Amino acid sequence: MSDIESRCDGKRCPAELKGDADAATTLGHVSTVSFIVGAASAAAGVVLLVVRPGGDAAPDAAGAAPQARRGVVWRAGVGLGRVEIQGTF
Repeated sequence: MSDIESRCDGKRCPAELKGDADAATTLGHVSTVSFIVGAASAAAGVVLLVVRPGGDAAPDAAGAAPQARRGVVWRAGVGLGRVEIQGTF
């Protein structure tokens, strides 16, 4: 874009630069959308890591109860008129 602007006189550019200017504008828009999609994907990934569903373990084949989980387990829920966050340590 700076190359195109250097060949223009203020706000007036030669007609032969219109295609280059349009392409530069389109690439600028694509770049902006790509950054927004990337940031939203990264944010969703962080949220899914922090608020991943815990789920209970099923009993084994002998019918023994599963052992208690160790570490930190986070659960979150959203419903009609409620937001719930629970942590188990």
